[in-house]
Amino acid sequence: MEKPIVGKPKPYIKSLFVSDLHLGFSTPAWAEEFDRFLRSAAFPNIFLVGDIIDGWKLNGRNRSKWVQAYNNIIRTFLSAARKGARIRYLIGNHEPSLRPIDLDNVVLDYETTTEIHGRKLLVIHGDRFDLFVRPSMLWLAHLSDHGDAFLFWLQHVLSNRGLRWSFRQAIRTNVKKRTAMISRYREAIKRYARSKGCEGAIVGHTHHPELRVDPDGFLYGNCGDWEEHTAIIETEKGLALIRYDWQTHIVLQEVAWAPREENVGVPVA
Repeated sequence: MEKPIVGKPKPYIKSLFVSDLHLGFSTPAWAEEFDRFLRSAAFPNIFLVGDIIDGWKLNGRNRSKWVQAYNNIIRTFLSAARKGARIRYLIGNHEPSLRPIDLDNVVLDYETTTEIHGRKLLVIHGDRFDLFVRPSMLWLAHLSDHGDAFLFWLQHVLSNRGLRWSFRQAIRTNVKKRTAMISRYREAIKRYARSKGCEGAIVGHTHHPELRVDPDGFLYGNCGDWEEHTAIIETEKGLALIRYDWQTHIVLQEVAWAPREENVGVPVA
């Protein structure tokens, strides 16, 4: 396991939001890259926004293997917690065996709230708002999961040959645009968050990275997934959607999130 450079201070990033690592399904190389990302900065608040572990793959008929790279990530989380970091783990639909538990600095639950610059934010995986993970449609979710497995394998083969292209993301994006599912999902999240007295929400589940402030002032953020190496971080201005690429945080989108109504999305790249 790669060790951090001694004597070089880590960047301080107040909050990290990340989802859909799917440990047990993701490749060891991507897991190693995520562990490197975790150790690249000091994160006093870590929000794991669901499907960090892929229980479907670990407990299914064709079980995946749990490899050392996954253990390293768990150890990095626990090490951060021992040093004072607060870790909130929001349970996703691929983690049916997990249950809420409070272990001081490490809390597992189905949803939580936090404040960003004085404004209340809901954090939840979001699967309950997806038509395809309702009990009557669970067979379709599993069918989609098998299709994802093939595309995941194909993506890994191509990346080993130096081709950086996400078939899964391209297919997801086109399908979602045709059916307007993401739009309906976003609106359902907004209604639920507002019912909880929140002015914004950060979710996962759809694997579609996004960060925006609607005209009515509601902030919506989706962490994406670690195939795309995306996450959301808290900044001095508000929040930023980033892509991690070889120890560099590339800001894809940044939004101001102050107690005023003039919050505006600022595209950076």
